[in-house]
Amino acid sequence: MPEEAAPADVPLTELVRQALRDDIVSGRLRPGERIVQDSVAKRFGTSRIPVREALRHLASEGLVTLAPDVGARVARLNPGELIEVYLMREALEPIAVAQSVPLIDEGIIAEMRSLNEEGEARAAAGDMTGFLDLDRRFHELTFSGAELPRLRRVIDSLADTTTQYRRVYSLLPDRLAISHAEHRLLIDAFERRAPDDAAAVHRLHTSRTRRGLTHRPEIFADPDPEATKGEHRSRRRVTTTQVPIAEAYLARTPASQAMMRRAQQAMPGGSTRTVGWFPPYPVVFDHGDGPFLYDLDGREYVDLFGNGLSLIHGHRYPPIRQAAEAVLARGTAWSGASVPQIEFAELLRDRIPGADLVRFANTGTEAAMLAVKLARRATGRPGVLKAWAASPARPGRHSWLPPRCARAPCPGVPTVGGAR
Repeated sequence: MPEEAAPADVPLTELVRQALRDDIVSGRLRPGERIVQDSVAKRFGTSRIPVREALRHLASEGLVTLAPDVGARVARLNPGELIEVYLMREALEPIAVAQSVPLIDEGIIAEMRSLNEEGEARAAAGDMTGFLDLDRRFHELTFSGAELPRLRRVIDSLADTTTQYRRVYSLLPDRLAISHAEHRLLIDAFERRAPDDAAAVHRLHTSRTRRGLTHRPEIFADPDPEATKGEHRSRRRVTTTQVPIAEAYLARTPASQAMMRRAQQAMPGGSTRTVGWFPPYPVVFDHGDGPFLYDLDGREYVDLFGNGLSLIHGHRYPPIRQAAEAVLARGTAWSGASVPQIEFAELLRDRIPGADLVRFANTGTEAAMLAVKLARRATGRPGVLKAWAASPARPGRHSWLPPRCARAPCPGVPTVGGAR
């Protein structure tokens, strides 16, 4: 007796394809595992012809590999393929998304919202096949308004090769919650008719899969090393993509780029802290924890600067947070003297040799100006010696303009007659 019988309205080839696809996506068939056509035919009570056709369809989706004298196997995860395909997706798909934003109607946006909600429910129920199908349909809608047929065909072809990677990524801890949140951000950008924001969110969303998987080499291990003996060695070799530093930075920080565009509409250059600015735009941080900082794209950095060494204990150090919360519970700020201020001044005076009195300032610039004024008054000497440059190519750290602005324009800072 066959395990499964085909419904009258479903072609047998399609039934076999759907069943095998579900086995692969769910993980019941592992990467590299052999698919025996005779066993599949027996399972469905059919000949090998529908099975061969179903396997050809699955091969076109990138889920199965077919080789002469070897037969069919579940496609293995390949790090070189992952990097290549996802870099292409990250470059091309945002173009289609940006083109779609002003052209699709409210009905399509409502359908996107409905698919995302249903996808969240399927994922919560453990139906990964259903979730991945809905996820694919959701993203197809984000491209649906783009009147770029050649680009759409390339995008569809690339998407066909990523089902296995998307399945594995969805099994990583907390990844689905992040994915759902990014879907909601994408829907919000469509509702606001903001093509640049939609493209940035989509690029972030797509790149997160690549970054999440490339840092986990264990997922590329062959489950059956003997099964790979007949393959070309280059298929199993971990490849790296040589990308210029500037291009790699742009590809990795799309959310920071979008936020700095927004910031430049409110602040000259997008920032009032010029020491933290660098071309083409600085990283925009979301939060810090201990010795680490995290940007809007979810990338982790070791914070060696520590806000100019003021954060010697790192970010969110519990004793400091508790002390700050205790003070805030008594009020935010007083226009006058306070006990904490006096106690802090006494602490600094007692710990710094030669400090008889303490004067608090808002910034280092203000403190330096007060020190110069005090020195001129105490010595009676009006002149001030200023170190302009440590070398002919680089101004000193404490020059009035940051090094990158001393000889070249800073973004958002207007120039008049060549002078700043």
